[in-house]
Amino acid sequence: MSSKESTDPPIEILFTMMVRMYPLKALIWDYIDSVLDMARLMRRQETKRLSRTVKELRKDYDYSQSINAINRACSKKAMQWGLDLEDFLQDPLQEFAHEIKRGVEGF
Repeated sequence: MSSKESTDPPIEILFTMMVRMYPLKALIWDYIDSVLDMARLMRRQETKRLSRTVKELRKDYDYSQSINAINRACSKKAMQWGLDLEDFLQDPLQEFAHEIKRGVEGF
């Protein structure tokens, strides 16, 4: 099969998908960090092993992202999109954080 007959999607589509996913991934990691911080501040022993595992996953993820030239080239714009998305979702996310806190306190 020649490269013109390839079933792979065009690079433009892949790039667009990556640019849209980057801020969402950054936002997800930010909220994971927030949940871990809440558990740490509340001194929940049950979360120690989970926190260590998540921190190791985050370290591996950050390393894999740092070696990707496309992410480095887009990070500034993607971060702005992430901040815009966070502003847009501010009220629902505050409700979500409140429910997490309420759930942890009831644990």
